[in-house]
Amino acid sequence: LCVTRWSSRVDSVRGVRDRLADILKRLTVISLTSKDKKERDEAVGIKKNIAKIDFIINLVLWERILSCTNSTSKELQSKSVDLSAASRLLSISLSELRYLRNSWESVRMTANALAASWGIPIEFEKRRKRGVKQFFDELASDSRIEDSERAFKINIFYRTIDVAVTQIEVRFKGMQMVAEKFDFLFPRNFVKLEVAEIKVATSNLLRVYGEDFDGDDLEREVRSFQVEFLDELKAEDVTSISSILEITYKARIASSFPQLCKLLLLFLTIPVTVASAERSFSKLKIIKSYLRSSMAQERLDGLTLISIENKEITQTLKDKVINHFAFVNARRKDRFSR
Repeated sequence: LCVTRWSSRVDSVRGVRDRLADILKRLTVISLTSKDKKERDEAVGIKKNIAKIDFIINLVLWERILSCTNSTSKELQSKSVDLSAASRLLSISLSELRYLRNSWESVRMTANALAASWGIPIEFEKRRKRGVKQFFDELASDSRIEDSERAFKINIFYRTIDVAVTQIEVRFKGMQMVAEKFDFLFPRNFVKLEVAEIKVATSNLLRVYGEDFDGDDLEREVRSFQVEFLDELKAEDVTSISSILEITYKARIASSFPQLCKLLLLFLTIPVTVASAERSFSKLKIIKSYLRSSMAQERLDGLTLISIENKEITQTLKDKVINHFAFVNARRKDRFSR
């Protein structure tokens, strides 16, 4: 499991789900044939914990949750992604998670089929009913959930998905608020704007970026651009704010719409995430792990350079390094053979 790539998590969970029967077979072999008692006990314990329907449902659930967010996670790490695309991707992920919340039966059926491949019981273990003293002011709704499957559905299935949805909404709320202020610039909205709507949209934007723009000039340029380039904005290939900026540069009229071009550039240069910086830093974490904590700085610098410039090293230095290594070893052999 790679600590620097979210994709490795969904790949790991999916691998366990797809190879669960093989994992159980191998644990059975280890528990029966291993000569190490500790190893046998660990294999028995692991097998006992994963050969349960609640573990399998959790496995299926997490695979679906991570699959819903995996493509969004990859796109958010792209250098070309902008706020509009990021906001749209997050909305899609939230819709998929909300749909998953209402798909208990589908998750249950998938888990049942997976359990049947190894003969695992598909019923939840019945728990002993706890004897709790009842007070005179208690209501029927205060009673505990006795059905194990219903308790799992409420306390784990719903709660896990609700936490995922809430975290996405909270963490990206600010980004979506910023994207909404620029929403009128999208081609699908730009072509439909009325004069009053342009005035309201630019006024809302100037409340945040008032020091960077002239309000009257910006409103005038937005109206003029809409009228002059209405046909270009309706083209099928014009689907993003970057497409509008390309229109201004191809027509060589950027100097005629300085405030509008400045606004478009501002939107396109607002950072979505810091994933690129995290990836650059993660190279050092991958190379200098806890297994190589005694590595000298010079060797670490060399390995870091080789890892970052892997393609260049492979193409230009591979043959030279091999030939030099062979030459040095050949000289050593001749020296000791005398």
